[in-house]
Amino acid sequence: EEKVNGNIRGAPYRTNDNSNSTETFLSAIGEEKVNGNITLKHFLNSFHDSPRTVKIQSSTTKSNIKRNLPTFMIIGVQKASTTLLALYLQNHPDIIMSVRENHSYDSHYPTEKYQETHTVDKFIQTHQNKEFSKLCKLGGEYNSFQCGMRDPAAFFRPNLSIPLLKVFPWRIRFLLLLRDPVDRLESQLNMMKGKGQLKKYGQLTYDEIVKLDLDRMQEAGLIKDWNKTVAFKKFINSDREAQAWSEYQTHMYDGFVARGLYDLQIRNWMKHFPAEDILVVKNSELKNTPENIDVVNKTMNKLFKFLGVSQHNVKGIPKRLSNKATTNCIQRLMDNKNPKRNLNMKDGVSDALKKKLKEF
Repeated sequence: EEKVNGNIRGAPYRTNDNSNSTETFLSAIGEEKVNGNITLKHFLNSFHDSPRTVKIQSSTTKSNIKRNLPTFMIIGVQKASTTLLALYLQNHPDIIMSVRENHSYDSHYPTEKYQETHTVDKFIQTHQNKEFSKLCKLGGEYNSFQCGMRDPAAFFRPNLSIPLLKVFPWRIRFLLLLRDPVDRLESQLNMMKGKGQLKKYGQLTYDEIVKLDLDRMQEAGLIKDWNKTVAFKKFINSDREAQAWSEYQTHMYDGFVARGLYDLQIRNWMKHFPAEDILVVKNSELKNTPENIDVVNKTMNKLFKFLGVSQHNVKGIPKRLSNKATTNCIQRLMDNKNPKRNLNMKDGVSDALKKKLKEF
């Protein structure tokens, strides 16, 4: 049994109108103390049975890690310049993060056997040792470093990522990059084709692959004959919508269209994390234009303030990234000169379908 104050507004996770503080958020949804010696499986099952804020009481197991890691995380979205954002963040003298993607929260999710044989404490220690550099883990005078990681698929897989992120008993800030959903969709198709990942769709064209995803969304109940079977406004944020999204997620589809349902996904995250800990940025704000030649630095300084570090103008390649191949890759990204993938000129979503998708 969980006691909830009747004075809170709306759903149990909502705070009152005058406060968005983390403290108010936590007191509104309740907090349960869990010993770090329980197995990861027990914790995850408990969370799925009754989602709430969980405070891990660390066991007596000693660790050489002196810091709460990660302090922040880029959670998405896929094909919205998350690599470029990671490089810009790495440019700050007080930020350390791996440019590579971490997929512990989706494709490399802990196996059933791992969950049964590892405690919560052990998972945290193993995860930190694997993902963070020695400089991040030292603590003491190095506590000023903000150490983050990146998993662009985490935002789209909240049923996997959120429970696992709740394992960490400290505040984590989340960075979310958004891109025009139709442009993002086409970029995902191009990426998967370049990697040979579209072979499972046989000879289907881009349009046919997109329509297949729309059919799957309809089968799951995410798309309906609006106003004939149900009013769209009544469906949004309803139990039926949540059930339909859960049904779609169970199949682990590629989600070409579904990944663009940003509103639905961010509502899932805000049920478990306070709004003040999630910063949303458009990927177009990471590229300078002739009309706005300093938009990158304006955007990055907004992000730096959110992460609690000093203002800093992005320029050049960080000295910490000394690998020549990595440096060349970063320079191409920052100069927006990526080599084109070997794609058939016929590849692409038709203008007619793009128009329908934008309306959708």
